[in-house]
Amino acid sequence: MKKVMVVSGCIAMTFAMSTMSNAIELTTQGADSLKGAIHGIYVTDVKDGKIAYTEKATAYRPSEWDTIMKAYGLTLDESKASTLPAGFVTSNAGKTEFGEAATAYTPSNYHAIFTAYGLQLDAACIQKTVGRINYATAVTADGKYTLGDSATAYTGYNYADILACYNLPQKPKKIEKAVVEPKHETTGWVMAGDYLFDFNKAVIKKQYYSQLDDIAATIKKDPKLRVEVQGHTDSIGSEKYNMALSKKRANAVRTYLMKKGIAGSRMTAVGYGKTKPIATNATDEGRHQNRRVEIKPIQ
Repeated sequence: MKKVMVVSGCIAMTFAMSTMSNAIELTTQGADSLKGAIHGIYVTDVKDGKIAYTEKATAYRPSEWDTIMKAYGLTLDESKASTLPAGFVTSNAGKTEFGEAATAYTPSNYHAIFTAYGLQLDAACIQKTVGRINYATAVTADGKYTLGDSATAYTGYNYADILACYNLPQKPKKIEKAVVEPKHETTGWVMAGDYLFDFNKAVIKKQYYSQLDDIAATIKKDPKLRVEVQGHTDSIGSEKYNMALSKKRANAVRTYLMKKGIAGSRMTAVGYGKTKPIATNATDEGRHQNRRVEIKPIQ
């Protein structure tokens, strides 16, 4: 169970929850393992935290798919072996063996493979690929999708885009909250962006309104207090994209606090993108800490 800390000199809130549905991500460490493991046919280079994928359409062997999935931190659920394409995996004397025939699967078969590794498809995300990547052919407003039926080998970039639309399964949430009595001096708040927002989004999740309400109440108690709402990201993605996303998230928090009665003149919203990390971007945990929103008092 993960914990999210909202830290303040005047108030500290701890609320724990099971991990919500979140998109899988290939780390630079995982990408490095793929450069040698499958001879660079999926990942060609990793430099300065950026991953380069092959631009050549490639059909992988099942054993290579297992290597790729492991690089994402995933393992095959052998109970779902019957749902996989023929020849993908067999059990010999109790030992799991993956096929060695390079195969271009249909999107439906790729989907069966990915779900056997515990993933769920995000319909809203995959809808954006329709017409650009021949994977999903249609997605309805209620989230139902139709996958293609033609065997297709994709480029590494296409595979990465498709996998980016798969989430870890959503688990029931459990929220616990403990509030410490306010002290006189406010030092600010730090909120984990991974929990306040969905992946690549800037809309605050409703389950965290109450935590922001508490922050608004504290700010109200000091009419002279002015704050800067700061958005921060990790180093994944372009500087332009991260700067824009961080600004949108900072503005979302500022707008919410305004709705709770804090005058806009008392708050500024600034997006810092990936320019002010508080932890290393070389690990998942470090990047998680860097994806945050801070509310800091200003003179």
